Amino acid sequence: MGDKWTRDLPLKLKFPRLHTLSLNVDSTVCEMGEWVNSGNEVDRTWDLCRRRELFVREKELEMQLSELLSTAQWRREVSDKRLWDDGDINYYTVRSGYKA
Repeated sequence: MGDKWTRDLPLKLKFPRLHTLSLNVDSTVCEMGEWVNSGNEVDRTWDLCRRRELFVREKELEMQLSELLSTAQWRREVSDKRLWDDGDINYYTVRSGYKA
C-alpha cells in the first residue's frame, strides 16, 4: 500500500517522479532519515538517495517533499512499521489484496 504521510495518497503516488529516482524504493520513511543533535534540540535529517542529480523541476518537488516531512510529528520512541489498510481491516488477507 505505502506510507500515507499525506492525507490522501502515499508519498510514492504523491511524488512519483522522486520515487522512480530513489535508490531506496522499498524503504520506510523512517529508514530514510536519522536523528541528529543540533544544540539543545534533536532534529530529523533526511538522506534521500537518488540515481542521479535532480533537474530544476525535480528539486522543486524535493523541496515540497521536505516541507511535507517537516510538518510531521516525529517520535523517537515509536518505530515505523507497515500496515495494510484497505479501509475495513488493518491486516492483510488475500481477499483484501484483490480489492486493492
